[in-house]
Amino acid sequence: MAPYYEEDLTALSEKIGVDRILFGSDWPHGEGLESPLAFTAELQGFSESDVRMIMRDNALDFLGVKAAVAA
Repeated sequence: MAPYYEEDLTALSEKIGVDRILFGSDWPHGEGLESPLAFTAELQGFSESDVRMIMRDNALDFLGVKAAVAA
């Protein structure tokens, strides 16, 4: 699920799991953010690995793309 930034993300993660939340942006539409990385401010309280899952890894998994590993 790609939630709106004003949704209760903690409650959503408790209901469906962090592994089922992914970030999406559709700027300039109302549900998009002009600065997509600003969405990370909505993820305060989530662990660094959960933020990475929401912002990147879950979408890659959904698309079947292997993530490049940083050296």
